[in-house]
Amino acid sequence: MIGAVREMSEHIEHIEDVAKEDEQVEEMDIEHIKRKSKVNLDGSYDIYEDVQFKEIMEKQRDIASDLKVNLDEVQSSLKKSKVDETLSRLQELKSKIQREEKEMKKMLEKDIRYPEYYRNEQEIVLSCDNESSNDDDNWIPKMEDMFKFFYQMMTNIESLPGNNFKKGAQLELEKMNDIAFEMKENREDELGMKF
Repeated sequence: MIGAVREMSEHIEHIEDVAKEDEQVEEMDIEHIKRKSKVNLDGSYDIYEDVQFKEIMEKQRDIASDLKVNLDEVQSSLKKSKVDETLSRLQELKSKIQREEKEMKKMLEKDIRYPEYYRNEQEIVLSCDNESSNDDDNWIPKMEDMFKFFYQMMTNIESLPGNNFKKGAQLELEKMNDIAFEMKENREDELGMKF
């Protein structure tokens, strides 16, 4: 009986030793995972693997593309439409753009890294532009710029006199159309290169 108790005691000690080893291995694994996570957040984070970032870029491309399509429609019917009809269509488009802008801001609030990345990218572009030349060929539109230009275009068109409305509106629409096209192309290029 003493032999059986000794054997059971040794067996229990062995089980306790194995359990302690398992705990130590588990703690080491947890520490390793924590260190790896910290390294990923601090240094090796790749924004181009960020799903939210990709969604933001796609959303911006889609907004610019949709804006361009709508501006093309307004522009093509400008000669046939009355001033009130054109202004009404532009007001509908403005409401749509305001909704899109709100959605975009919500998306940007969720992705902390996007504004920082894009601000850095713009600073690089601006410093390169200042060193090389002052022409607008290298200008990369930002989404907030596109919205500002659109609202400015709306203000300019609404203030046009009736006798010069169609010609002035045509010029404003062409400028805005170019900006929307530039934004769409830029986002398509970025998505193609980075994802």
